[in-house]
Parts: sequence; C-alpha cells; structure tokens
Amino acid sequence: MHNIIEEMNLKFLDSAYSNKGRKPVVESKTMLKILVFAYINRKYSARDIEDACKYDLRFRWLLDNGKSPDHVIINRFRNKIYPFMDEILHQLVNLLVEQGEMDLKSIYIDGTKIGANANRYTFVWKKSILKYQEKLIQKILEYFRINENLSSEDCKKLVLLL
Repeated sequence: MHNIIEEMNLKFLDSAYSNKGRKPVVESKTMLKILVFAYINRKYSARDIEDACKYDLRFRWLLDNGKSPDHVIINRFRNKIYPFMDEILHQLVNLLVEQGEMDLKSIYIDGTKIGANANRYTFVWKKSILKYQEKLIQKILEYFRINENLSSEDCKKLVLLL
C-alpha cells in the first residue's frame, strides 16, 4: 500500500492547502496512506486513527516516526480530499491493475448466510444475487458521487476496488 500510494500522482491534493499560513503537520501523501491503512484495519473514527498513529508501530512507520496528527487534522484532511475521491479511486485502480494485484475480469459478491438447520428457505436465488449486485453498484456510485455517464463495465471495474 505504501509503494502504491507513493507512485500515485497526487499533486492535486496540494492545491487543497493554502500557500498562506503554516506548513501542514503531515504531508498529504502520508495522510492518505494513514487513512487507507486505517480503513483497511477497520478504524473509521478520527480519534481511533489518532490513537493508532500514536501507539501502533505500523502507523508510526507510515509517519516515518514524525509527529502524529490529531483527530482535528484527520477530519480536516478527509473533508479536503472529498472532492478528489474520484481521481484517487481511478488512479488506485489503474495502479493495482498495472502491478497485477487485481484483474478486471470478475466481480465477487457473497452475502450468503448458511443456517445450522437447512430447509427449503435457506438457499440463495440467482435472481436475488443479480438484483443485489445492481443495488450495490448504485450504492457505490452514490457513495463516491461518480458520474452517471459511466458504462456498466466501468461501474463493475470500480466495484472491484471495494
């Protein structure tokens, strides 16, 4: 994850910061690494991420043992990068495909629940899976506020990231 984000062109993130005032506590690339790594580890709260930056060695390594951001800085950064999420997502998917970390051939959706006592109501219908797939794609598009002009193939490619 560290190497992939280092390869990304994130100059547009620097435009979110003002030239006036003081230098940011943590660089924008490093903050993005922290956020992505926190989300991978199911840490969504800014205060949880702040604690992880202070006490977790993996986060300290990402920070290069520099000063750790507090929860206010983390939330401000999240708000500043929100308009750039589409671009970040596209670059991330492209880099993962180029490096062979993922392919764009399959979509995996599995919400299967297996009950202890099988009966005629416990299996999954193909029709319901296809319906769920379409709803999932729409949810992702709404979440990232992606253009409605994308083809269904592009949508399926974006779904693979999540």
